[in-house]
Amino acid sequence: MPGRAAEIEAESRSWILTCSSCGHQRSYWEIGGVRFKAASAGKKVRVGCPACGRKGMHAVEWRPSER
Repeated sequence: MPGRAAEIEAESRSWILTCSSCGHQRSYWEIGGVRFKAASAGKKVRVGCPACGRKGMHAVEWRPSER
């Protein structure tokens, strides 16, 4: 199912995490995560930031145009 895998990757890349400390942004896919057929408002995840090195809450936002 290579088509399904590509669809899952594309959708996971559309979910953007923003560091609460420095504002660095990256996709859910970049942190090794998968969000497929997901919906949420105001979701936050605790992960480390590669830009500032701090662990903290990162806001998760759906941005389908950034595929």
